Amino acid sequence: MTDINFSSLVKPPPARAVAAWRECVRREDRWAERHGPASEGPRLAAPVWVPMLAIGAALLCLLFAGTALGMLLTGDDSGWVGLLVTIGLAAAVAVVLLVVLRWRVTAVASGWEEHYQLMAFANDNGFDAAPVAEGGDLPGRIFGRGLAGNRVRHDVVAWTQGGRSCHVATESWHSGNPPDGGLPEDHGSCRYLAVLLAAEDLQPLEFRGGRTVPTQPGAGEVAAVVLTPQVQALLAVPTAPWEAEVAGPWFLAYQPEAPDPLDVATWQRMFALVEALPPYPVAAPA
Repeated sequence: MTDINFSSLVKPPPARAVAAWRECVRREDRWAERHGPASEGPRLAAPVWVPMLAIGAALLCLLFAGTALGMLLTGDDSGWVGLLVTIGLAAAVAVVLLVVLRWRVTAVASGWEEHYQLMAFANDNGFDAAPVAEGGDLPGRIFGRGLAGNRVRHDVVAWTQGGRSCHVATESWHSGNPPDGGLPEDHGSCRYLAVLLAAEDLQPLEFRGGRTVPTQPGAGEVAAVVLTPQVQALLAVPTAPWEAEVAGPWFLAYQPEAPDPLDVATWQRMFALVEALPPYPVAAPA
């Protein structure tokens, strides 16, 4: 993948674009009858007093301007004072409205800038993306944990590379709060890369601690095809090692630390990892 446009990941977006996008997400959630993360929080709608102030100021400006023009037409030079008052009032109200609008836009955009950048990056490159989705229906070790209603994915980006279906997301799960208080039995979050390798299940195996760990007889053949030296080198980067597994027909790589979804180097590493994997479909050993 050499033609990827990374500009949206590194360029801070304008607040007005982020706020407008968040409102679109809010409308989509409402249309789908879904209570998403955009459902709460500030909205772009102006407070009630803003249109009242605008209408009142417009009426006063018309009144002052009309009176001033009438005075000038009758030869009364004091009408110029009325025109200056009209201009000053209009300017003051315009400044107030602009400040309020900027404040509302900033409030709506706050906390959504990174999500917007990631979705813009996906759009720039023709990928599919969603800021939030249901928990992943995958066979890997982080999926299906917690309660069904408490599993969710964030910052999902999906694409096809070399005939392989790929997606990256952050899976979060929560087993619910114990009735007697304290921490839930199972909760966590992990960013992962999923690549579809085969049309049927492969022998499961894991890559952790910098080495391959077959979990069933015959997995060594799968490891030889999937976990090549190049793939292992990309997983075992000393500064940020990733773990991986083959589960069902999927290759899954996990980023155990709290990664930055906007990090260009991480995206380049993921694209290189997908490229290093064998072409689809990988045949299961007989």
